[in-house]
Amino acid sequence: AGPGTVALYIALVASVLLRLAAGLWPDAAPLLYAASGLAWIAAFGGFALLYGPALLRAPAAKAG
Repeated sequence: AGPGTVALYIALVASVLLRLAAGLWPDAAPLLYAASGLAWIAAFGGFALLYGPALLRAPAAKAG
């Protein structure tokens, strides 16, 4: 995987770990939920920017 894809996976894993941490430390839950949401947005937004153009491109014409 390229560096962009690795960054997406890191952001996604960070989002999950922050969400789990919010369950372990309820006093810090609001901050952890916000950080988790931002990490998820970064992962999804990065995916859309990185892979969106390829996914939205028209399929190649079949030969023959």
